[in-house]
Amino acid sequence: MGAEGPVEVDQEDQPVVTMNLRIHTGERPYDCHECERTFKGNADLIKHQIIHTGERHYECSECRKAFSRSVLVRHQRSHTGERPYECKHCRKTSSQRGVLTDHQKSHAGWRPYECSKCGKAFGDRSTLPQHQGIHTGERPYGCTKCRKCFTHSSARIGHQRSHFGKRPHEGSESGKAFGDRSALTQHQRTHQ
Repeated sequence: MGAEGPVEVDQEDQPVVTMNLRIHTGERPYDCHECERTFKGNADLIKHQIIHTGERHYECSECRKAFSRSVLVRHQRSHTGERPYECKHCRKTSSQRGVLTDHQKSHAGWRPYECSKCGKAFGDRSTLPQHQGIHTGERPYGCTKCRKCFTHSSARIGHQRSHFGKRPHEGSESGKAFGDRSALTQHQRTHQ
């Protein structure tokens, strides 16, 4: 709202405006009654509920989990390490287009989720509780093979690969392989 007062919104544009506001406020009014996850829109909830109905037609050849076709393609990247989406600003890569889109907003300073303890701000709502684990000492992601715990699920996944000798992230210059993408990124900095 500016000096002119409230903006008039056509009835047909209202759903788009409502969804956009929810992105900024973090409001998620649609609840899954099976698992208590929440969503910004009804369409997202319906898409999610497929996991509870058993309507999964495509099986991952690596782990035998079943998914819808579009989710299977995205899931398989977790096994291959493929990250086809690259940020045009900093060359960061992602396995998911939406994750990259959110990352690119950070270059424009879009970070609406702020930590109440230290003031650090994030562009992704799910990153804030992970960050807050630094202050609380909480490490909710435990390895199923040993007792080591992590603040991020991705760190646990990379660690668990070490138990099985899986190292899908390989450096292009040295050929050295790593269990998780962040370890490869850290290693690549030694070549710069």
